[in-house]
Amino acid sequence: MKENLKTGRIVTDIYKAVQKNIRLYVFMFLFLLAMLAGALLVKNIDKSLLEKLVTVFAAERNQQSFWETFLYSLWSAMPLFFVLFLCGLSPAGTPLIVLAPIYKGLGTGVTMGYLYSDWGLKGVMYSFILIVPATFIYALTLSFCCREAHRFSALLRREMGVKAQGTVLHEEVRLYMKRFLLLTAPVLLSCIVDVILSLSFSRFF
Repeated sequence: MKENLKTGRIVTDIYKAVQKNIRLYVFMFLFLLAMLAGALLVKNIDKSLLEKLVTVFAAERNQQSFWETFLYSLWSAMPLFFVLFLCGLSPAGTPLIVLAPIYKGLGTGVTMGYLYSDWGLKGVMYSFILIVPATFIYALTLSFCCREAHRFSALLRREMGVKAQGTVLHEEVRLYMKRFLLLTAPVLLSCIVDVILSLSFSRFF
């Protein structure tokens, strides 16, 4: 009897944890689904353009200094982060928030799909050494950003409607900005990981 109660309590706790973070899991799933779709779409995309982009990118990485590579990586990572931040401040920002992980996932999937289809095993190694580590950190951070932006956008939409609950928006805005400020740390970490791996291993490809 006690074992059944304990098992039931564990199941209930797991269910509550999943329910509490359902938005996070949805955005992570969207990213992974889009990445898979991007990899499959490579067959229908002009590979000459992809080849040119990847070749130029790889060549430039081999010639860049630490700070040049870091700034390039930061320039690639931050725009989507800021777009999500601004979308969260809009009651109508939800559609763009949902599109963010799809956009990032498609880009990642197309790149990795091309590397595999054109470079074979070398492309797989390139992807797992130079793309996956930093992308994993960034994609996970992006999912947290999407969750926060979606939550706050929904809150603003609710407070502007007939079901307003009189939430103290001043405190909510402070919390929203604080959380996004904290989320800049893993974004910067993903850029640093990208730079270190690029400078360490890109010359081998």
